[in-house]
Amino acid sequence: MLPYLEKSYLNNEGVSGQQVALLTDRVLIAQGKKQIYGTQADLSEGKVVFSPIEDEANVDKRRKKMNMPPLGLYLKLMEEMYGIKDHPEIDLE
Repeated sequence: MLPYLEKSYLNNEGVSGQQVALLTDRVLIAQGKKQIYGTQADLSEGKVVFSPIEDEANVDKRRKKMNMPPLGLYLKLMEEMYGIKDHPEIDLE
């Protein structure tokens, strides 16, 4: 299923890179593996904590290929969304 979705994304057939990344990471975590796009996180003690990420040094390169923002910006968006931290530079509207 995942290869089909990836192909659909690459061929611009109505599947977004974010959709592929979310599903890929969910499947990897369900298999007990590390995620590769950094889409999966939990709230723990008032902080956003990402599930382990494979080759985290290159996660932003992989996210860029899927037309997703860098992990640092994604973290700020999540903090803002959940009211953990105020980031005035981010407008959620």
